Amino acid sequence: MTERIINEAINSLRKKFPQEISRIRTGVKQTACFWRKEDGSGRDFINFCQNYFFSGKELDAVFERFENKFEAIKGHFIALMLKIRKEFDEDTGNLHPVDPLFASYSPFVHFSEDMFKTKLAFIVLLNFKQKNLEECFRNGSKWTRKEWAKTRLGQSFPSRVPSQVYQEISNASRKAEEYISSYQIDMGQIVGDDSKPLFRKGLKLISHWLSLIHISEPTRPLYISYAVFCLK
Repeated sequence: MTERIINEAINSLRKKFPQEISRIRTGVKQTACFWRKEDGSGRDFINFCQNYFFSGKELDAVFERFENKFEAIKGHFIALMLKIRKEFDEDTGNLHPVDPLFASYSPFVHFSEDMFKTKLAFIVLLNFKQKNLEECFRNGSKWTRKEWAKTRLGQSFPSRVPSQVYQEISNASRKAEEYISSYQIDMGQIVGDDSKPLFRKGLKLISHWLSLIHISEPTRPLYISYAVFCLK
């Protein structure tokens, strides 16, 4: 997006919302950073900014819409993931060959791309500032719950990643989880300073749900106590 188009969009909104000049500059520039050729022409960009920049009660209404809709969308996505990953995440017996493939599926893969295609992501970028971590640390203690919620909404689209890339990430995560979930430590082989076994023979430590830190040093009392629920 050219500087001329960006300035034209800012100036057109400035006349309508003179009290919101700071938000207008921020929102228009954020939107321009993600706007691509397939999203429309320069004139389409200006028209979009004019039609979808909100202030006052209208802005509050937009926030409530996104809050409620995103809660429903993401909540159902998570419920769906738990259902389709059940055999992969829980000990229900030996994995069927199709189970890892179901675990690779993520309903979140197309979410970001769909939000940009429907222009909903651009409405967020136009109306809610993407506050960085430094700003959150500096001012966060003074914010109300609603200000924090608006901040989190503004951070919903920090990048525009193609769905194919998200799918590759999902595939890689599934492969890593599959390796970890099938990895067991033979606790009967672990000995103390006196070379005597610390655990009974045949005791296994299932590394599923444990971080690599816990796996790497399993003899530390703190880590063992943390992992004891996985012993069988």
